[in-house]
Amino acid sequence: MSDAKPDTDPVVNARPRRKGSWESLEPTLTDHAAGSPSPWSEELTLDGPTRVELPRSLVDPDAPRMAVDEDFGQRYRTDEILGQGGMGTIRLHYDRQIGRRVALKSMNDADAGSADRSRFIREARIQGQLEHPSIVPVYDLAIGPDGRPFFTMRRVRGMTLEVILERLAMGAPKVFRAEHSRRRLLSAFGRVCQAVHYAHEHGVLHRDIKPSNIILGEFGEVYLLDWGLAGLAKQRDEAVRELKALRLTRETMPGSLLGTPGYMSPEQATGGVSELGPPTDVYALGCILFEIVTLMPLHDGEGIVSLLDSTIRGTTDRRPSRRAGHLKIDPELDRIVMKATALSPEDRIQSARELFLQIDAYLDGRRDEEQRTQLADERARAAASEAELALSKPEGFDERRQALRDAVGALSLDPTNELALRTFAEVTTNPPQRLPPDVDESLGEAVRARLRWAGGAVSVVYASAFVYLPFIAASIVEQWLPVILAYTLLLAAAVAGLLTARAARPRVEWLAGAMVLSNLGFAATAPWFGPLLVTPSLLAINTAPYALFLSHRARRLALAFGLGTIATIIGLGYAGAIPVEYTFREGELIVHSGALLFAPIPTLVLLTLLALGQMLGAMLGASRIYADLERAERALHMQSWLLRGLTQERRPSSRPPADR
Repeated sequence: MSDAKPDTDPVVNARPRRKGSWESLEPTLTDHAAGSPSPWSEELTLDGPTRVELPRSLVDPDAPRMAVDEDFGQRYRTDEILGQGGMGTIRLHYDRQIGRRVALKSMNDADAGSADRSRFIREARIQGQLEHPSIVPVYDLAIGPDGRPFFTMRRVRGMTLEVILERLAMGAPKVFRAEHSRRRLLSAFGRVCQAVHYAHEHGVLHRDIKPSNIILGEFGEVYLLDWGLAGLAKQRDEAVRELKALRLTRETMPGSLLGTPGYMSPEQATGGVSELGPPTDVYALGCILFEIVTLMPLHDGEGIVSLLDSTIRGTTDRRPSRRAGHLKIDPELDRIVMKATALSPEDRIQSARELFLQIDAYLDGRRDEEQRTQLADERARAAASEAELALSKPEGFDERRQALRDAVGALSLDPTNELALRTFAEVTTNPPQRLPPDVDESLGEAVRARLRWAGGAVSVVYASAFVYLPFIAASIVEQWLPVILAYTLLLAAAVAGLLTARAARPRVEWLAGAMVLSNLGFAATAPWFGPLLVTPSLLAINTAPYALFLSHRARRLALAFGLGTIATIIGLGYAGAIPVEYTFREGELIVHSGALLFAPIPTLVLLTLLALGQMLGAMLGASRIYADLERAERALHMQSWLLRGLTQERRPSSRPPADR
């Protein structure tokens, strides 16, 4: 039937695994043919009419007794051996009558007892009556010329699920992994579940479901093999009676086992045949599902005893995500496996169909996710192409915008798409040489807002200079021209600042004009205290905010103008153009003003107010500048942190998942 060697026939099958083969475990046997006359009489053997007073029987009561096929040699031409087990051998034969190759299974021992013959014939009849696409159809059942019963069936080409999982676990090539992806294996598993449910609906339990009994064909076929241990599922109090009536090769009594350790259910492992039902096969399916997801067996031990102990006590961790943490295993698969392999039959998924429906629903979700991932990859590649084109241009505004749209679109489909994350970060962290028109307009509005604030601030500062006028007047003013000139220029500067603050679209030239007027006004105070005292500090404090608020070119002009103004008044002072004299006498500096005759109290108050005003003006401009700088810096660092987080690999949570 399959090119792979079939499993052996003992009731407790050996389990060939990656660590070696298990020793077979001999059950308690009872053979009615070997002892005293059977209480069931000869008519209960399966090679003749079978009368069983139960809801279902395997053979029509009027069926003729099986006879020797006299035309066997003429009809079938023997070919190669496909597999050999403890009870039967499967050979490839050519059916001349129909013109096709078939798999023919015959008993190995021609002198086998009636119990073995009954079991062999029973397997053929159960398999033949289960007409399902995933159960190999039986073509004929007869007795060969050598007296041994045989049956023919479809030859199946393919690979057992056991071999596939072993190759995947050992690191199969990429092509093999693609052909046997988790999604495809789960889809095949769903078809096995449907076949098992079909058997259950017809009153048959398989009782030996395992990866080596599942074949994936060359053309997408999926087959569940080896129905040698299959039994009829009846009421619990009738189960043993029916098995006896059908003359099983191995009677299932307390202490004997049916199945394969590592896949048999806990109730099978304890020998409770009367407790077997659909959840029994569901448990085996759950073990296979665990193996498909993790590429390792659910129960893994060094011997049959340890496997049975793990099965009966339920000591193994049944969560795939815990046992194979290096694989991406969805929590939904954890839940399904845990439910299918529950220790108690009442706590398990109750039917193979229900298990299929849960896997099918999961695959529907995964299929949608795979489609989203594929679309995300396509959009991420488009975004990367647009980004490459955009970064090669000095502007590339449209390309940048399209790249971001595609990257965001890809991330909306798959938030973990690495290419989209890298593209998004690359575009956002590499600005163009020139700004887009809308960005330039937005930035211009921010600049105009700062100009309006600066205009309002300087208008208040320059207007506050009139607070000093009463104290200046309190001194004896010898020359009113410097005073009038200074206040006139400062008043003009205040008006320029006020116009800037009130304008809808203020111009930087207006604020520059306020700077020029105010600097000239402060320079006019040089005849009061001389070119080296007070006036230079007033000019420095007045120029600094302009150098920070104006544009790059205007800042340089402001700095040059401020330095030029200070240098000019110092030069005029040394040249004698400013009527102020500095006299040094025994370590004392004596200032002789050419415009004011200082009175002690008004002069001290004036100097105090000037010091406070200079501090207030400097702090006002510096505070606003620092606030803008801090806000921009925080926004920049936050954006940088967010962008770095997009491309950093997320660490798995250290919190263990909750037990389900």
